[in-house]
Amino acid sequence: MKKTLIALAAVAATGAFAQSSVTLYGNIDASFVSVSKHTATKDLTAYNDGAVSSSVWGLKGTEDLGGGMKANFLLEGDIQSNNGQSNQNGIFRRGARAGLAGGFGSVDLGVSTNLIIATHGTLYAMGGNSVSTNNASSLGFADFYTKNSITYKTPAIGGFTLGLQVGMGNDPDGASDGSVQSYSLTYANGPLMAALAGQQRTGGGTAASANGTSVGKTSSVIGGTYKATNDLTLSVVAARTQTEAAVEKSMTGFGAAYALNKQTSVGGNMLSSHGSALTNLQVRHALSSRTSLYGQYQVARNGTDGTVNYAPVASNTGNAGNTIVDPAYTGITNTTQSSMSVGIIHSF
Repeated sequence: MKKTLIALAAVAATGAFAQSSVTLYGNIDASFVSVSKHTATKDLTAYNDGAVSSSVWGLKGTEDLGGGMKANFLLEGDIQSNNGQSNQNGIFRRGARAGLAGGFGSVDLGVSTNLIIATHGTLYAMGGNSVSTNNASSLGFADFYTKNSITYKTPAIGGFTLGLQVGMGNDPDGASDGSVQSYSLTYANGPLMAALAGQQRTGGGTAASANGTSVGKTSSVIGGTYKATNDLTLSVVAARTQTEAAVEKSMTGFGAAYALNKQTSVGGNMLSSHGSALTNLQVRHALSSRTSLYGQYQVARNGTDGTVNYAPVASNTGNAGNTIVDPAYTGITNTTQSSMSVGIIHSF
C-alpha cells in the first residue's frame, strides 16, 4: 500500500476542518541488457535503468474543499538507479504543479506532462519506454514536460475527454518565443479507446526558463486500443512531426498484448518510419500488485536515409551530469541492432 500521511487543516474563518492527504510514491525499473552493435563494430552488456518504465519518485496531495471541489498538488523527480542521482535539469523537472478539480474538470498550474506525450504513451497495447519514448525521440516530438503551463481537462462527457495546455515563453521582450500549445481528445467506450493529440511549439526561448527549442515544430499523434477478447488487446498508432524548416517525419505502428494468465502477459509492437523499423517483444510476470519481472527483445533496423533512427533499447541513464560513463544507446543509419533485457519493476 502507498504510504499516506493524513492531516487535518483548520479553516480559520469558519472553524471547520478539511481533510488533507499527502502521498509518497515512486517506481524503479532496473535491468541488465545485452546490445548487439552498440557501435558499428562493438557489442555491449550493461546495467540499464528505465527500459520499460521510468524510475521516479514524487509527492502528491489533495485537500477536500467541500462542495465537490478539491485542491491538489504534485511534485515528481527522477531516480537514476544506476548511480543514485536525479537529473541535472531540476529535482522536480517531471512535475511541479498545483490546481483545482471538481465538476468542471481540472485546472493545473506549473510543470506538467505535455498532452501529446501523455496521450502517445496510452496508444500501445503493451508499450513502455523502449517503444513510445523511443518513437517520440526518433520523430522529434519528445518534449515531455511543459513549463510555465496551465492545463485544463474536461470531465468525461459521453465518453469524450478534452485536454488543453498552454506553456508560456516568459520572453522578457513579450514575444512568443519558447511557448507551446498542446491538446488531447480521448474517447473511451467499453473495449475501445481512441485518442488524438498534438502540439505547436514556437522556436527560440531558453530551455532553462521556458520551453525553448531551436526550431519550432508541429506534431500530432492518433491511434487507439481495442480489447478484442478478455485476454487480447490490439493497438494502432500513427505520428507526424513537421518543423518550421519543412523537415517532416511520420510513422505507423501496430501492437498486441495477450494475457496468458492473471500474472503473465506477452506482447509486441512493430513501428515503421522512413525506411526504418522497430520490433519490440515483451513478457511481463507480476509477482505482486507492486512488483513485476520482465524480459524484452528489440530489433532496430534503420534505413539508409537517416531521417529516423530507432535506438536498440531505451535508457534513463543518459542524463548529462552523470559521474559514470553512460552506454548512450543510439540508432545507427543503415544498421540492424538488437537487444535483450531482463529486469524488475517495483512501485511504491
